[in-house]
Amino acid sequence: MPDRPRHYLRQQLRWMRGTTVRHLWWLRHMPLRSLGFWMPVVEYPHLVLALLVPVAVLATP
Repeated sequence: MPDRPRHYLRQQLRWMRGTTVRHLWWLRHMPLRSLGFWMPVVEYPHLVLALLVPVAVLATP
């Protein structure tokens, strides 16, 4: 575990970059009927919703 915030942030960005590259590879090479294709397809909208829903809840009076 990195002991400084900057090192932690850089580690997370590295991992995120690797995951994105891996997801793009899966989308290109996996058949449409496989779980390996659909997991990244579902994961990105899920990430967006996970960021937007709390904002919407906090913004609602």
